[in-house]
Amino acid sequence: EFDGIECHNGSSIPLLRLDFNNGRLARRLVLYNQRMDPAENLGRAKELLDMGRPKAALRLLGGAPALIRPERDFLRAEALRAQGYFAKASEVYRKLLARPPAADRALWLDCCLALASVHRSLGAVKPARRLWARGRSLMRARGLSSYSERFELEDALIDRAAGRYPRSIGK
Repeated sequence: EFDGIECHNGSSIPLLRLDFNNGRLARRLVLYNQRMDPAENLGRAKELLDMGRPKAALRLLGGAPALIRPERDFLRAEALRAQGYFAKASEVYRKLLARPPAADRALWLDCCLALASVHRSLGAVKPARRLWARGRSLMRARGLSSYSERFELEDALIDRAAGRYPRSIGK
């Protein structure tokens, strides 16, 4: 009788196991190789976040070398925010925003938008608007037009949260 399949990623530790009972899928276990390269863990964590699995992503975001620690911290904050832990996520975003934007402008803008979204979600429209304005200013000053649509969307969402419905619809 066929009872399971394991998927590996170049190591002896399985990443996925499917167990069958009488030919029907009985359970699916997603396992992770904690000994993977930290950069690979970041990539897998991003995939898990995109798949709507923030809890699983958090398990991969352990130790990381200094070079990729800000990206790891950002993904940790995203996973916390996706689970509704806004206060914990806010702490991480604030820590990352305390770094000079020049260190990693894209990451800084992502954090700015994410923290503005947290404030907006909690009804703190003024802090959300201030963060949005800081981020948009940097975006324009550095010519990072790839962020324009995200800033436009957050602008409309902040207006909507503030009760300015006609203004938010017109954007």
